[in-house]
Amino acid sequence: ICLLPLSIDGKKSTTMVCCVQVVCRGCALANDQREIRESLERKCPFCRHPIPKSQADIDKSIKKRAEMNCPAALRMIGTECYTKGDFGDAFKYYTK
Repeated sequence: ICLLPLSIDGKKSTTMVCCVQVVCRGCALANDQREIRESLERKCPFCRHPIPKSQADIDKSIKKRAEMNCPAALRMIGTECYTKGDFGDAFKYYTK
């Protein structure tokens, strides 16, 4: 992980679904290339946990982080609720 300040441009970073941490795309790409070169299992460059393979695993991981009051996970769930039109739950997650 480079530890450089992240760009305001969201296209230059990615949110890792296992730990809900934002990592620059350069670090994510370098990690992916290393794993391919060395024939390793895909893992998060931040927490080193395996990348969830299904949407159900992703949802489970995000909900687990939200239960620990992780602000990024709460924001992700709130945004999902807002997108679906569930404004009450969105407000609940945004203000938790």
